[in-house]
Amino acid sequence: MPKTTLNTLTHIYVSCLLFISILLLPLMVTQPSISANEQTNDEEVGELIYNHEVVYACAGWLKPDKDQDKTSIQLHKFICGVYLGMVKEQNEYHQSFIEYFTEKQDKEMVDFAGVYELTGCNISSLSHKDFAELYLDFMTKNEDIMDYNFYGSLHGTLEPYCNSLRDKEIDFYLNESGDRRRT
Repeated sequence: MPKTTLNTLTHIYVSCLLFISILLLPLMVTQPSISANEQTNDEEVGELIYNHEVVYACAGWLKPDKDQDKTSIQLHKFICGVYLGMVKEQNEYHQSFIEYFTEKQDKEMVDFAGVYELTGCNISSLSHKDFAELYLDFMTKNEDIMDYNFYGSLHGTLEPYCNSLRDKEIDFYLNESGDRRRT
């Protein structure tokens, strides 16, 4: 009997400690909060990503200032990678959608995929660095759209890359006079 009582008391004691620690742990850990002097704007929660933000991040990675430290360059690389990674992730889902409905032989759904295509072509083989360089080149030539939505400029950014992919798909041969002809 005393051993059972001891086990029961130990079990109750451990249970109470667990319960109290679970209850008090969130109160003991400091949580970030908005102080009274900070203003919040609920409209900023769903704010768009603008070209100037992405240009700043990618230029800080690929074209850093001379006095920019390595940590700052790595941070710019990370942020640029997040922006471009979102686009590449969407591309992967888009390509999977197309592949799935191609296998199902549902031409209507495959055609529908072309309506909402964000990138203009499959960019899965495009590296983050090449993507960022294409983007910065495009934005250098189109500074007037710096305040536009980042996603709205993707077709223009990726147009040279997509055109090169399409050109590779076209078969050519030389005819008897030495001219290139499309097959």
